Amino acid sequence: MVLRSFVVAEPERRPWFDTFSVLSAAACVTQDIRLGTLVASPNFRHPVVTAKNAITIDDISAGRFVSR
Repeated sequence: MVLRSFVVAEPERRPWFDTFSVLSAAACVTQDIRLGTLVASPNFRHPVVTAKNAITIDDISAGRFVSR
């Protein structure tokens, strides 16, 4: 079985790992899978910070970040 994508949802209970931190770690240890979030709620972080995080992960992962 080949894993083609890795998607992280913001959890409702602990442990509360930051979505973009987990995606950064996944980008560092993988080479082929696409990375993205199911939900990135604007209630938890400012939209500009979310956009900057997404751009950073896209850069770290060589364009594998998926936003829909």
